[in-house]
Amino acid sequence: AVTMGQPDKSTFYVTLGLISIPSLLFFIFVCPFLILHVSPLILVVGVLGVTYTLVVLCMCSYTDPGVIPRQSPTPEIEAMMAQAAEERKVDPYNRRPAVPRKEIQLKGTTIKVGYCTTCHFYRPPRSSHCSDCDRCVENFDHHCPWVGNCVGKRNYKYFFHFVCSAAVMCLYMCAFSVVELVLLTQQPMTLLEATFNSPVCPLIAIYTFFVFFSVTGLSCYHSYLICYGVTTNEDIKGTYRHDDNPWHKGVIGNCMYLVCCTPAWPSLIRRENTCPTSWRELCPGSSRSNKDKDYPIHQSRSDRESAED
Repeated sequence: AVTMGQPDKSTFYVTLGLISIPSLLFFIFVCPFLILHVSPLILVVGVLGVTYTLVVLCMCSYTDPGVIPRQSPTPEIEAMMAQAAEERKVDPYNRRPAVPRKEIQLKGTTIKVGYCTTCHFYRPPRSSHCSDCDRCVENFDHHCPWVGNCVGKRNYKYFFHFVCSAAVMCLYMCAFSVVELVLLTQQPMTLLEATFNSPVCPLIAIYTFFVFFSVTGLSCYHSYLICYGVTTNEDIKGTYRHDDNPWHKGVIGNCMYLVCCTPAWPSLIRRENTCPTSWRELCPGSSRSNKDKDYPIHQSRSDRESAED
């Protein structure tokens, strides 16, 4: 079996702490007063919201993002890579790819796909090799250290739900922390006395206020990406203009497909360490340009030996 890199989960546990600790402080020190003077629903809604945020965070972190199993190079590819290495010794500034790119046609758009010299297959459209995890991921969006995983084809929905729910819960806790301080000043009590009486309230309000703006900016940015049907990786590279994106399904179609009704894609790394051997499996409806032969995405050494027998 060909080994692949694994994501670093250390920052993910930091994220869990940054969510869990302020939430517990809010429930323990802020909610009792609000339950008595406002409504018990504040605690119920808060617990449900934080629980949902933590659940989608864990699902995003521990779901296979769409990793394509690493393969063994064919003799032809090994020869190409060896020749490219010799050429770079002569000309260090030579940036020609060791293995030529291929072209496919999708909805009238020509898409160039490159060969991954680490995983040893032609990457499907929208896929990319993550330098942090050292593996290729389908529909690669970005690597998020805060969730300790790549964000791709199989977990993008969880990531989007996470950033949106985190923004809502930050606003929720900030608002009700301020509400408690306002109610305390009406007892009568000065704002300074209210702060000393409930010191956790201003701390929670300040913390969630700043986190709210950072997380809201991220959720707004990904809402924009969803509306135009592009990934973060494609948007940064400027891969498509809005009028030639073959993945664009319209604003409503993109939202339904990526946020609400995302298909339950099977994990390729759980299928006996094999990945699709044809473009049609990974990219239904696509076709190669006429000048390209029927070139498989990969052909492992064992596959070649069995074919030769």
